[in-house]
Amino acid sequence: HSSQTQKGEGESISILLHGHLFDTGLLNQCLDVLELNRCSFEFLDCTVQYREKGQDPIKSRVVLKVTASGEDVDLDKVEGQIGALVDAILPAEATLSRLDKSGLPTRPAYVQGDKDKTVLLLGSGRVSRSVVDLLGRSKNRKIIVASNDEAEAKDVASLALRGRHAGMDIANDRPRLQKLVQDSDIVISLLPATMHPKVAELCIESKTDLVTASYESDEMRQLDAAAKNAGIIMLNEVGLDPGLDHMSAKKMIDEIRDRGGHVTSFSSVCGGLPAPEAADNPFQYKFSWSPRGVISACQNDARYLWEGHIVQVTGNELLANAAPFVESWPDLQLECLPNRDSLKYEKTYGFENIDTLFRGTLRYRGFSRMMHVFQTMGFFDSTTPIDSVNSWDDLLDLLNNSRGGFSSIEDFMLACAEDDYEEAMRARACLEWLGMIGDNKVPFPTEARSVVDVFCQLLEDQLCYGETERDMVCMHHTIGAEFSDGTIEKHFSSLQVFGTEATMSAMCKTVGVPAGIAADLILKGELDGKTGLLLPTSKAIYQPTLEACKKEGIVFEEHVKVEQQGSTSYVG
Repeated sequence: HSSQTQKGEGESISILLHGHLFDTGLLNQCLDVLELNRCSFEFLDCTVQYREKGQDPIKSRVVLKVTASGEDVDLDKVEGQIGALVDAILPAEATLSRLDKSGLPTRPAYVQGDKDKTVLLLGSGRVSRSVVDLLGRSKNRKIIVASNDEAEAKDVASLALRGRHAGMDIANDRPRLQKLVQDSDIVISLLPATMHPKVAELCIESKTDLVTASYESDEMRQLDAAAKNAGIIMLNEVGLDPGLDHMSAKKMIDEIRDRGGHVTSFSSVCGGLPAPEAADNPFQYKFSWSPRGVISACQNDARYLWEGHIVQVTGNELLANAAPFVESWPDLQLECLPNRDSLKYEKTYGFENIDTLFRGTLRYRGFSRMMHVFQTMGFFDSTTPIDSVNSWDDLLDLLNNSRGGFSSIEDFMLACAEDDYEEAMRARACLEWLGMIGDNKVPFPTEARSVVDVFCQLLEDQLCYGETERDMVCMHHTIGAEFSDGTIEKHFSSLQVFGTEATMSAMCKTVGVPAGIAADLILKGELDGKTGLLLPTSKAIYQPTLEACKKEGIVFEEHVKVEQQGSTSYVG
């Protein structure tokens, strides 16, 4: 459907301006544009904070409802003119957002509450912006962004009405981190998962609740009893995957069980990808998170249940086990890889006597096969010394010699492609596109310490998003159910979210928004009575979180197919 605003008297849009709006004159000039275009306007929200003498200027926030006065008024054109002003007046450091378009916030202040609360956000990377944008809309939320990268932390903190930053060595400056945790009402950790146990220990000492978007680890499970004794919540797996996958799936599962049904099969897949127009390289992939993380995920062992049979896939064969994904979005031509150990979700979701239990990762078709060729060539190797490697030719010679020493790079790649000539040539063209071979080679990263470091650096440099390019998140569940009267149903749920150009990626939004909403539930006391290590699989967590996600443009589309009608009729 078109996202353009219809022309006509009485039509309106809502826009959010955030920046130094008053002292730069930006707001007055925006109002002049509205007057010149014969638009009326209403201030839905105007927030200007008091500034102490000598304090740096604080950004203001204004939400305007703009209404057309006649059929010839083009509100999209008006928005464009205001956007041009925002871009032109650089001292304002301003941003413009449409609040009435899908995928952007739909109300000026999500967070409500009477008491001031302090939120400590650890990490200022790709996901942090959505957390601060969400929780920082409230005057009752003080947001502290702590990070090793002080400039990045300052930039992210500026998104909040009451934001400040703390540049620090999070891993090693325990006393300062401890003080920050003690002074906070909740900690949201977006650090690497290996750092969460140390943060959790500080939270237990300080009796401060903790939220993460990472998988629950054995180290975190060992802290469950201590967290319960401290009376705090440690909520994990509340991002995208894991997170939204749990919540959306558990909602459907519980609805089936509430009607007396039994789940017979469960399949859930998810992927972060370039939007179709941005999938313009031989990989059809770009990185919205660490290339090393993607490479690592490509080597995980996997186990799942399929039509009554347990299937085990070793990490070195995972990429060779991709299969076409045909259950949704056929025009995208996707494929699916098994994702880790699906069988552990029998306990997580309470499945009994289930026939199929599968979790997978989505990519565009052809990605896995080509990456498997590169894996076989040795580009994922993290152990072989590369001290004497100073060029791409040196690296390819090293890999070739370590696998038998073929007479040419073409023969080497053909062997690694299992004599599939077309695939070998596709991989060769890809290496040439990356700048590893051919006439347009890129500089070799001599500071890298392993083959995989070299490969990841190249991927990060060459497969990054342009400023105007969008990413995309796709998630899909298929759940089979049987009922006592003989009815057999298939339940489907799909989520597709696109990033907004140059402002917030789909990955950032779908990981950070659920984490921020869950943290706010805890701050508002909606999970009082719960303590210890939690997952977002209870109705008390998933129901309000999914409802709040809808208001942020994260919406699952569900439908039911009755495959066999039982003795009683039911319309889903």
